[in-house]
Amino acid sequence: MKLAIHFSLREPASLSDEELVEFGLRGVEVPAGRAATGLPAGLKPCLFDAHVVLGDGNRVDVEMWDGWFRAARARGAQGVAAAVRVEPDTVDEATRAVLRLGELAFQRGTRLLLTVRTGNDPALQASYVPLISWCERLDGRGIGIVLDVEAAGLLGDDPRQLLREAHGYVQHVRVPSPAWRCADEAIVAGVMRELHRVSYIDYVSLYGQNDPDVPMAEAIDALRQAAVRAWV
Repeated sequence: MKLAIHFSLREPASLSDEELVEFGLRGVEVPAGRAATGLPAGLKPCLFDAHVVLGDGNRVDVEMWDGWFRAARARGAQGVAAAVRVEPDTVDEATRAVLRLGELAFQRGTRLLLTVRTGNDPALQASYVPLISWCERLDGRGIGIVLDVEAAGLLGDDPRQLLREAHGYVQHVRVPSPAWRCADEAIVAGVMRELHRVSYIDYVSLYGQNDPDVPMAEAIDALRQAAVRAWV
């Protein structure tokens, strides 16, 4: 298994285009509103991040989502990512939104990729468990999961166990660099070992609460070294 690291445009880039490719950054996560314009040379969008929270009471703009799904398909991206807020009084709303958009994504030949809402307020967070149940309900048609290793740890979910339980529904994995110290290095290494076992995922996104005191090249190398140690 060869590790190809993707890069999030939400993180400040301190590397040149040539260095991005040299350090194994094959693609980028792109904010959906940017429509993947002006990407560094040699990189392609791996997914669009809608920066939208489903189940938070806001109206679902189907026309806007349709445009994002079409753009994802046209540019060869995995799909469009959105966070989900699931609480007892919002679960029905979130379910309706997810199932509706999942069907639309399937019609457009792409996927709605779900992750959890994260933040300092525990009331705005949710477990990954409902996301797996929605994937099962749609049998993976037009829907998948973005597993955020840092977020899963904050929520008390074991990302390694989630990879085992998700029945292939995890389409994309966001892994922080051990150099940022926002997730335990043992957890990062465990995720890498699990990714080596599940052969359908062969790259990750460098994603998380980055440390401004750690040069990006050092962060990338720390993640690569964690993968090497996990796979030998």
